[in-house]
Amino acid sequence: MKLRAKIKCPKDLQRYHCLRTGSMPDRVNEICRKPVYNGNLDAEKCSNERFSPESTWTNEGDRCPYLKSNCSEEGQVTVRNELTYNDSWCRCDYTRGYDFITPPKDRCKCRPREEDCACYVKPCGSDEYSLSQDYDCYQRKSHIEIAICPEIATHRKEEKESKIMTMVPENSEKEEMRLRAKNIALQQKRNYRHTEPATLDATMLDDNRPRKKKIFHQLNDMMVVSHFQHVNQLSEMEQINQDKDIQILIIRGQTGAGKTQAAYWFCKKFHREYSVVAKLTASDKSHFMTSLKNLATSLNIILQHKNDDMKMVESILTSIVTYLNNVIIESSFLILIDDVHVDYTESDPEFKLSEMVMKTISILREVNNLKLIITTTNPMLIDDCSLKCKEVVFKGMTVKECACFLKEYVYIEDDSNTDIENLIKNIGCLPITINSARRFMFKRKMHINKYIEIYRKMKDSENEGINEVVNCQKIPLEYIKKSLDDTLWKVIALFPYLDHKSIWPGLIEACCHHVCNDEAKAEKIIGKFRDYSLFQYLERPRQRIFRNTDDRKDIILSFHSETILTLKLIDNDNKINVSPDHDKLMFLLKMFCFEIDLDSRIDTTLERNLLLLNHAKVVLRLLEEADYDLTENEKVYMSYINYLLGKTILYQGTDIPLAHRHLMRSRTLCLEIVNEVSDLTSRRCPYLAAKKGTDTDKVPLMAYEGVEHGYKSLRSKTLDIEFVREFVLSKRRNKRDVHVIQQESGKPKMCMSNYLSEREHRKLAKCTPKLAMPIESLCKSFLSELMLHILHDNGRALDELMLISDNNEQINSACLFEVKTYKKFNNLIKCEKEFEEFPLLRYLAIERWEHDINFHQRSLDDIQSHMNNLKELLQDKSVHYFQFGVAKTLSSTLEHHNCNCYRLLIKCLLEKYKRSAESEMKEILEEGRKYVKILQEMLSKIDKDENAVKWVEMPKFYNQCANFLQLSGEEDDIKDAVEMYGKAIVIEENRQEYITRFLQEGYYGKVTCLLTQNKETEAKIIYDRLKYKLPTTSDFLMKMEDLFS
Repeated sequence: MKLRAKIKCPKDLQRYHCLRTGSMPDRVNEICRKPVYNGNLDAEKCSNERFSPESTWTNEGDRCPYLKSNCSEEGQVTVRNELTYNDSWCRCDYTRGYDFITPPKDRCKCRPREEDCACYVKPCGSDEYSLSQDYDCYQRKSHIEIAICPEIATHRKEEKESKIMTMVPENSEKEEMRLRAKNIALQQKRNYRHTEPATLDATMLDDNRPRKKKIFHQLNDMMVVSHFQHVNQLSEMEQINQDKDIQILIIRGQTGAGKTQAAYWFCKKFHREYSVVAKLTASDKSHFMTSLKNLATSLNIILQHKNDDMKMVESILTSIVTYLNNVIIESSFLILIDDVHVDYTESDPEFKLSEMVMKTISILREVNNLKLIITTTNPMLIDDCSLKCKEVVFKGMTVKECACFLKEYVYIEDDSNTDIENLIKNIGCLPITINSARRFMFKRKMHINKYIEIYRKMKDSENEGINEVVNCQKIPLEYIKKSLDDTLWKVIALFPYLDHKSIWPGLIEACCHHVCNDEAKAEKIIGKFRDYSLFQYLERPRQRIFRNTDDRKDIILSFHSETILTLKLIDNDNKINVSPDHDKLMFLLKMFCFEIDLDSRIDTTLERNLLLLNHAKVVLRLLEEADYDLTENEKVYMSYINYLLGKTILYQGTDIPLAHRHLMRSRTLCLEIVNEVSDLTSRRCPYLAAKKGTDTDKVPLMAYEGVEHGYKSLRSKTLDIEFVREFVLSKRRNKRDVHVIQQESGKPKMCMSNYLSEREHRKLAKCTPKLAMPIESLCKSFLSELMLHILHDNGRALDELMLISDNNEQINSACLFEVKTYKKFNNLIKCEKEFEEFPLLRYLAIERWEHDINFHQRSLDDIQSHMNNLKELLQDKSVHYFQFGVAKTLSSTLEHHNCNCYRLLIKCLLEKYKRSAESEMKEILEEGRKYVKILQEMLSKIDKDENAVKWVEMPKFYNQCANFLQLSGEEDDIKDAVEMYGKAIVIEENRQEYITRFLQEGYYGKVTCLLTQNKETEAKIIYDRLKYKLPTTSDFLMKMEDLFS
């Protein structure tokens, strides 16, 4: 076409236009002017094989730029293939029993370029059941309700039928039976998440049947790019997978060679052959430790704290090996260790990581039927893994593969193979460089020779030592930089200091808000990077604390490490307005202090916190490694961020030791600001410092007489007013906070942006009653309130640690110390006249006696006095409670506070019942049932209200109710207790897979009730389920086993 344009329109090639005639398709009319639509020209639609998402000039090519997906993987069928502006949709063929492995956005169909459309055979139990068009199992004889998804047409064309038949092996019936058997455990696990089987068939307990396998597939973190190009090394990897004697597959190649994508492709393709498919990230020590802990918690292995990281790794790995070899029997396992950098120089800072990775490889090889995939740039790694090991080397794509990949796009398909060879000579043949060039040429609508010209110009003007990957990434990034204003580039310059493998769009919005006060500009940044394919879209299940409330997914942007490296190089080259690492890290530290919500007990805020958690941990790690001399304000932020991380992890419930470490660090920093120390330090804390088997007498004697002196030091410290003003006005208010501000102020438009303006804050401070503390007062109270929060949650963490610690007596002493300190600190704050007008929200926990660890030792008179106090608290509805200077509660209702009061009243009555004479028991039971009914109604109302916040501790309320009803032994009470324990179990299982304190209480209570009802079969089913989830050495499992003795 370019040649014809030169002949026909030599003065202006852009004016050339050609058009086929409708009656004679082989004949083409040529003109030398720009086309103008006047109703006489009819554009030809894309062919069935291609599509174009946007309009293209017909003088730029006569074919649409994209090839449609063919939906040819196992179990897939094509639907809606007639669209010319979009790709084909794929469905899983439910008529043959196939369902999506990962549910797509649209439950009925899936976009293969944007989502994982892989299918699996979904088991429905017996032959009496089939899969509906909504992918639900139903009994063939039963009535089917109106379906959401349309039927798949049964009258397929012959060529489609033949194509589908080629996808099914000759022994398809046997293969389908094999797949059904393999996926039974997966389906059972899914069912357990959504329903608690109150009534179960006894046939499920056939002791002669083989034990079911637990399945964990981490495929959501292994997304293969939509434009993935098949290379010859993949065939070699397939052959290696067939050789069962090969235990380790090493994928080696330089950065950008496609190693990780090849590993993901392998895991996706062969995941059905393995019961566990997991990924460990070894790019740095922090990511490696996090991914290892995540694998352990996904397998319900309780983390034991070790003082040394290497001992921690060994402990976790030993537990994983034991679990896989003994609990999940007759199974195969696939584990990917991605991005391994092994360095044998002990002076290297990453030497510790190298040791950890090699130790991991060594220990995991003890797992039976394990296939280990390792991606690395190190050619020496195979020498340490020589036994049962094969290496596949990725050196880049061949010319033929490059041509196949590039010519899929219309602007390049006219270029010759010589042009492609010339391109490879300049930029190499690595997938990352070829894809970067391809996308840039497509976006800028240019040919290969023009791109080479731009590449050479940029390369010649820069450092010759920079490799081709960075130079190829630099071209689109420089274009992006020129197209954006300086403030948006400041946002982009923060990316290298985040966890760039998983950047949430909401995080970019937060950065935009704090840099340029415009969250909407985040879409502009994302759009620019998307245009040049500079990140990969990942779709992960939305982090829902209560999973059954939402099946949507979160979009995550994953940047390649070379893209991030190039960003840093460009930013460093920009000599104007360059801020050093310290400034950017401190900016991000402050931003996370503002964005992470203090109220982690609410589902929505905890979910958002978890999306920010890893990024905040990266920033904190970089700051600690740099060891900067911190100013006083920076120390306050460091203390505050450690507290936020500790509290978030504490309520997440999967790594209590890590939560405790962050809280202890926050505590220490807060005291350092005022040059104070405490009897309880990280070195003296029994959990963090004491070794297993330490003699109780050697535990540090902890007193709290110095609390008053410490409080006075914190109270006398006045923080900088500009620091406090920035904190109050930059702090993000959650939906519930905004509702309180709007409702109590009578201003429905106040705080609409989730941030208070200075004018709005002044109004809150002047209204009646006052809804905000004056900034000057908060300057004096900030540190003491922060310490009160730290003491409260550190006491909770120590209480939780008693569940997993070997030295309970020592931990109990530390917990008692922290609770006493907290109570005394709280009483000292309440004595201040300044706080009379602004009572702190944290007071309520003390007033409810929530931290009374030795409650069972209280006298009956004390318990009755406490009950009277709780009843008074329930009547008081006129007070606002504050958190860091802003009202946090409605005057009309305090749902969480009221529920806790009723829970504690029930707890008091339970203790009274145990100690009372038989004549008093009936009266206590009646009063307790009354409070149980009230609390149950409150919880039911919250549960049914979609707009109401859900609390992470909701199972605690149900367990407390059930625990009381269980006392009477009466049939109706036991029946209600079973139902309430069941609710607690369902909520907590939907929240996470880790066996938490709430789950332990729920399971133990429910099994006890079922045995009381002589329903040993149902109790045994629950016990068997726990055997699949917990190691056989679990103390809780042994405690459950004693119930059946």
